[in-house]
Amino acid sequence: MIIKYSIKSTSNMSVQSIYHYNVLEKIGDGAFGEVFKGQHQYTQSMVAIKRENKNNNTKLLKNESIIYQHLKNIRGIPTLRWFGQNDTHYYLTIDLLGYSLQQVVLAHGKLPMNHVIQLMIQMLRIIQSVHNKGFIHRDLKPAHFLFNANNNEHNLYLVDFGLCKYCAIHLHKETSFVGSINYASIRAHHRLELSRKDDLESL
Repeated sequence: MIIKYSIKSTSNMSVQSIYHYNVLEKIGDGAFGEVFKGQHQYTQSMVAIKRENKNNNTKLLKNESIIYQHLKNIRGIPTLRWFGQNDTHYYLTIDLLGYSLQQVVLAHGKLPMNHVIQLMIQMLRIIQSVHNKGFIHRDLKPAHFLFNANNNEHNLYLVDFGLCKYCAIHLHKETSFVGSINYASIRAHHRLELSRKDDLESL
């Protein structure tokens, strides 16, 4: 079954460039950075460009770029195209994807049960592949599952691996909360080290 959704476009911004990419428009904001739609100057391929201010001292994009390299060629994980920096920002580019599951639900309301079942199976398979590589995402939520960019498939992709880390064998207390409050596991709210179980609880 083909699942198709349409959502109003976001506002435009002035065209800029970074590395070999033209920045076309802003498509998202996050707690630690911004996301732009971009196009390669030579191949014309479309990408998503993530930007993080160096003053944040979080270095989430640097961690994310490393994770993408470990998870390359996994179905449901976008391809890392480039990671770099200038004097003020870190930049990361991946294949351009479509609307997030969060956007779809906000625009269309409650989804049909057969769609929910199909999407859940895909999400579980992606998370299983991430776990099989020894990593936990630690920030699963509807905004981090994106549909295929051309909107003619129901394939989902998992993004935003800035908080992802290698799964610890010996769990211990964390010094701070990790994740998104609305979707975090009980252990996350207790500020304890997270495991594969917590990813599934968030899902």
